[in-house]
Amino acid sequence: MKRFLLSIVMAATTMATMAQASLTKSMFVHLKSGATTEIPCADIDSITFGESSGQKPATEINVTHTMNIYYGDAYGIGKGAYLVCLSDGEITPEGLPTEVGQHLLRLLFMADKSDNYTTATIADGTYNLSSDSTTDKSLYSGESVYLVCTGYDDDGNVTGYQYDLASAQATVTNTDNLTTKIEATVTLNSEEDETLKFTYDGQLKFDNGDPTTYVPLDKDVSLTDLNASGRYTTSSDEKYGNYSVTFYNCELDDDGFVVGEGSLINFEIFTPYSKHMDLSKLAGTYTPVTLTSPESYTGHFMEGTWYPIYGDFYSAIGTYYTYFDENGSNTCYGLVKDGTVTVSVDGDNATFTLEGTTPEGKKVSMTSTANKSAISDFTQDTAEASAKPKVKFNGTRRKAAAKSKVFTPVKLR
Repeated sequence: MKRFLLSIVMAATTMATMAQASLTKSMFVHLKSGATTEIPCADIDSITFGESSGQKPATEINVTHTMNIYYGDAYGIGKGAYLVCLSDGEITPEGLPTEVGQHLLRLLFMADKSDNYTTATIADGTYNLSSDSTTDKSLYSGESVYLVCTGYDDDGNVTGYQYDLASAQATVTNTDNLTTKIEATVTLNSEEDETLKFTYDGQLKFDNGDPTTYVPLDKDVSLTDLNASGRYTTSSDEKYGNYSVTFYNCELDDDGFVVGEGSLINFEIFTPYSKHMDLSKLAGTYTPVTLTSPESYTGHFMEGTWYPIYGDFYSAIGTYYTYFDENGSNTCYGLVKDGTVTVSVDGDNATFTLEGTTPEGKKVSMTSTANKSAISDFTQDTAEASAKPKVKFNGTRRKAAAKSKVFTPVKLR
């Protein structure tokens, strides 16, 4: 009993002394490395000594840059796939680091779907690493990796090390002022079992990676004097003729694929039937018709439609505008849903005038002339058709993203 009472007296005395010292004193921790860490006593709540947990303290990474892509329901499970790249340096559009020593974390959040990439938001909550992409509120391990840049190769591409994650947890908190806070702690699948904590607080904007949606035209466009290429075909039931004509000012390669910057407008116009191309029957004013109304095609143009060409590959068809960047890749689309197409014919020349409107309310205008020689008649007999000039425009040939020796550009596997 005396020993117990003495302990109480000593503890009370120590606490009183520390309370007084905490106002002006510091605790100095002397490490075996020779370093000394000072901690103000006022900041100390308690001190506990025990066996080591073996867990190394996390290296803190203050995120200054993000690059994010919303893939929609990429896995066909009714959930949205949100790729978030967090880094303390600039990030390339391919999701790669740019500076030596830079840390970059890619996390694929599986969460509730968003209506569109422009309003994509990851729901609040805690997300844990999972090897199953169907797990709700998870970080899919198949697409979540850590990269650190250590140098550059002879071509100037960044090189370094890429690690899978042994464990990961991220908390997401959205605020009323449209900012998002992400705190992500990950342990690398490496010999050192290094643990990193990435913290970001700011706006989280997403690029479009959802094949079922497109990047819409965000301004009015008006074009004149474009190059032309097209073809004439007929319906199998001989009810109408179809002029598919493309006007463009972008660069093409020898095979007719787009390889450079510029604009393109495609038309699908349905005329009264003629066995072979009769340019005089193209003259007239046309209004839009939907893809699903073939009985009403004659005398109309097909409205622009975002359509699954095959599998999960979507593209614009019908009457639409698109712009290509310097690599020959589409940057936006203007699907013409309303308006008129007027065609006047003078001998072997047909002048097309478009006054159209997109679903987003942007205006697409064009006036340009196509010579009959630019339109191939696909109804001719084989011998005649082979003598016709080859259709110049064949669409887009996408260039593969450049890869570094170590890092993999962002692309869902």
